[in-house]
Amino acid sequence: MDYRKTAKRTIYISLIFVVITLILFIFKTTRLDVGLPIDTSIFANYGALVGGILAAVFSLVSILLIIQSFNEQSRQNELQNIESRFFELLKLHRENVDEFHSKGKDGRSVVIAIYDEFHSLLETIEFWYTFEKSGLQDKKVWKKRCAEVAYLITFYGIGNKSTENLLNQIKAIVANDFFYYIELDGMLLRNMIKAHEIRKEENQMKAKGRRKYLDHDGHQSRLGHYFRHLFQVVRFIDNQPSELLSYERKYSYIKTLRAQLTTHEQALLFYNSLTALGEKWELTIKDDNRKLITKYNFIRNIPDGFSGELNPKDYYPDVHYEFDAIKTQKRLELEKNYS
Repeated sequence: MDYRKTAKRTIYISLIFVVITLILFIFKTTRLDVGLPIDTSIFANYGALVGGILAAVFSLVSILLIIQSFNEQSRQNELQNIESRFFELLKLHRENVDEFHSKGKDGRSVVIAIYDEFHSLLETIEFWYTFEKSGLQDKKVWKKRCAEVAYLITFYGIGNKSTENLLNQIKAIVANDFFYYIELDGMLLRNMIKAHEIRKEENQMKAKGRRKYLDHDGHQSRLGHYFRHLFQVVRFIDNQPSELLSYERKYSYIKTLRAQLTTHEQALLFYNSLTALGEKWELTIKDDNRKLITKYNFIRNIPDGFSGELNPKDYYPDVHYEFDAIKTQKRLELEKNYS
């Protein structure tokens, strides 16, 4: 409630009352004649009536303004707390990336290595699990399934404690028992796991400096924490009431966060969001106002062709990508209803 507006309305009504009362006193209590002496008692009674009422009115107005001032101060404190918390989370995000270490690489160079590993795996999966073998009618669905399998292998790795869980998830995605057991599991995955285990045993018998590169060792410890924290930051801003933060203010905060993400990080977020690990970002959400990737254009800066044939537009058509000249009609409609 805006108490300042209420106070203004109260003052305007009081002034109207003063004028109307004055007119009534003049015309109803005396005869207008310039030859007659002024009857001061009329104005004394008028002053007593109006003065008593205005004193109460201005006391009320003062109370309303004090309440308004208190509310504004409280709101400013809340906004300051939100901003402080946001930049604290933003700092933690940067630290998370800086702490990435893998096979002699640090920081964002690890992100690039994960991106390259994913695409190498994606090419392998698409070679074995072809569109024709999938039995699917929609190529976008097939590409999403291939991306899911490639990302899960990238995330969990092979030849470790998560392998059986990984295989069960892949089997659920492929949904083709014959192909899974004969080709994907029987030939590709098991061969990859066997090669990984042999290399790991060989490395354990060698000095650290002489060990060979271990493929597909998994990035769960890095990516799991990274994406959980990133999701927490976006949800923290998105969950603020619209009375406190408008959509435009929320978008501004998330835009600041997005500016911290490299193109490779946005691409990994896209791949993550296609799997069961990251579907909560959008793909399993029914409420348009809760679809965080589209709502905040969170993968806006992925260049056209950066993900190969795995086109983000096929799955997030209403994101306003930076290479798009105009927004989609659906995007314009969505922005009117975002809160």
